Amino acid sequence: MKSPTTTLHDRNCSIEPKTNLNGLVPFGIKVTTKITNPSSKIEPRGEILRALTFEKYSDGLRLLNLETGKIRVSQDSTPTVVNPMLSMNQPQQVLPTTSLLTVKLQIPSLENQPVIEQEENLTNTCPSVVPTVESSQVIPSAQQSKHYDYVPYYKQAPKNISSSISQDNIILGKRNDCDSHQLMLADIVPYAQALSDPLERTEWQKVMDTEYNSLIAHNTGELVPYPDKPAKVIGGMWRLTWKRNEHGEVYRHKAQWVVLGNHQEHMLHYYKTWASVGRNETFKVMLSLVINFNYIPYQFNIETAFLHGKMDTLVHVKQVKGYEVKGKENWVWRLKKSLYGTKQAPRMWKEKLTVMLSSLGLISAQSDESLFTNSDKSLLLHVHVDDGFIISKSESKILKFLSNLNSLLKLKFKKQPTQHLGYSLTWEKDKLIINQSDLISKLLRQFNMEDSNPVKTPCNGNLLNELDSDTTNEPVEVTLFQQAIGTINYIAHHTRPDILFSINQLSRYSIRPGRCHWSALKHLLCYLKGTRNKCLIYNQTSSKDPLTRWADADYANMKDDQKSI
Repeated sequence: MKSPTTTLHDRNCSIEPKTNLNGLVPFGIKVTTKITNPSSKIEPRGEILRALTFEKYSDGLRLLNLETGKIRVSQDSTPTVVNPMLSMNQPQQVLPTTSLLTVKLQIPSLENQPVIEQEENLTNTCPSVVPTVESSQVIPSAQQSKHYDYVPYYKQAPKNISSSISQDNIILGKRNDCDSHQLMLADIVPYAQALSDPLERTEWQKVMDTEYNSLIAHNTGELVPYPDKPAKVIGGMWRLTWKRNEHGEVYRHKAQWVVLGNHQEHMLHYYKTWASVGRNETFKVMLSLVINFNYIPYQFNIETAFLHGKMDTLVHVKQVKGYEVKGKENWVWRLKKSLYGTKQAPRMWKEKLTVMLSSLGLISAQSDESLFTNSDKSLLLHVHVDDGFIISKSESKILKFLSNLNSLLKLKFKKQPTQHLGYSLTWEKDKLIINQSDLISKLLRQFNMEDSNPVKTPCNGNLLNELDSDTTNEPVEVTLFQQAIGTINYIAHHTRPDILFSINQLSRYSIRPGRCHWSALKHLLCYLKGTRNKCLIYNQTSSKDPLTRWADADYANMKDDQKSI
């Protein structure tokens, strides 16, 4: 006689399930989901439904509306909290197991069953009074910590997120595939243009050879025959860029073979996506520590960072363009490493980097996962993708750490960097100057505003009063308007607080801008031209009066609210 485990071999396991069950939700639990297309502005943006089961071949939930009896599938839903989080100031109480009853229920299959019209009244099935428990009977939780580092919810580090994003939160239009901190550091060069230029072709061919040899050295993929029909082969492209220094001069040619990750299918080629992005606030706090407490700054860059992460799914990609193997032109690569462009590459690289830093004695902070510290907090490391900024009062500690990390990864490091994350850094005695003048110059060139006349204020009062006027609301190119707003907003939040008020007002009209909004935007660009060299200065502050600066960026009162910031 066979045991049930033998009979259900490869179908079910009585010891440990093969499928990850961490994302399961209880049957019938209340779930809040978003209403994607509300009929009016005053209608609620969400509704409460009941969870039934998971949709087949998807991570979406089948949800039941008890009022209408309809069933819908949603990937953007939040289950209600069964047990609210207990206060941190009180010990967690757990009822003794003797007060609990074990009840076995046999529930028939839900397939081909009629939809429930209304919710059953379950009030009388549960006792209304829970018996009290003496303090001696309380069983402390094994996972409860004795000490809590309070972190506000809005400053908590981001967790691994799903790539299922509501379509309502996506702005349609062209988008440049460039990291925000590389806006002024790199110029993308089309592949055809690079090879057609006789003066640059040799240099581009050299860096492409280096990139291809690096892919082979890291054992990025295995050459296999073209897979059968159900499998999908993803293409790739050369991403060629000019790297510029703090003076805007080209000092390096860079080539990357990038997978077209937008062709990947969720739950087939990837499961989760997550990018390790360093917080701007953390980096600025570290700059302040350098100036006020004489910390020593170092910068390093990790070469071919993503190629250190291992793929967690089966992905086939085409061979590198221009380097196809003779006689096997139709063969493809089965990826072993997280090649640039794949959706899971940033997450796989972050997991690999975290393990390496942990082996060197560094752990991530609770408020920012991109900040790593050693046990005595004497060494601070800020990581943004493959760029690192490290500070300490002991230069020997920094050099020892960089030497140990260089034995695991290939690094390039520099003391007192002049550029980092899009900032131009000027180090002086007891003072640090940061600005983004090169990014402003690039923005002016992009919109043909280099020859414009500078103005003294970022906004014109007359233009702001006309922003809500219907007579001047002639449509303009939405994509260009949004590109300018996005770049200026990036500058304002990093180094130019004097234009925050103006850019916040213009951002209100990003969806449907008119001619008056475009005129106000050009006025702001003219102001940036005349003030492109304005900067933020970090000075040593007195402990008696640490806060000595403020800014009133409201240059013209708004007619609709008459408020000033």
